[in-house]
Amino acid sequence: KDSIQALLNGENVEQTDTDPSGPFVLGAAAENAATGARVVVFGSSVLPSENTAQLNRVVNLAASFNSLIWMTNFEDFFVTVNVQSAQSPQDTPLVADQQTTSFINLLTIFLLPFGILAIGMLVWWNSRETVR
Repeated sequence: KDSIQALLNGENVEQTDTDPSGPFVLGAAAENAATGARVVVFGSSVLPSENTAQLNRVVNLAASFNSLIWMTNFEDFFVTVNVQSAQSPQDTPLVADQQTTSFINLLTIFLLPFGILAIGMLVWWNSRETVR
């Protein structure tokens, strides 16, 4: 505890023989109370990889996954999802009576194709060369 306080004060700390040594996994998590932003920082770039999990005896994939869940507030996502039960105006089905359906069929099956054909023939007739 004295070493941590000395580090926070900016003093140099010497390692003693009783201090543990070796590679350590270091991680820190922080949350901004004003904005709600969260961040997790690990002290090694290889921590999330599965290869180092057996060497360091740390379940790195689970640590990475759990920190990602915490950072994104994923567990709160399902609480805030609202399911709308009322239909939107664009979801109402269109219903046409027999007279309207017959008119739509006449328009799309006969008038549009044969009308375009008639306009094409009229353009051809007017643009052809006449023999004098």
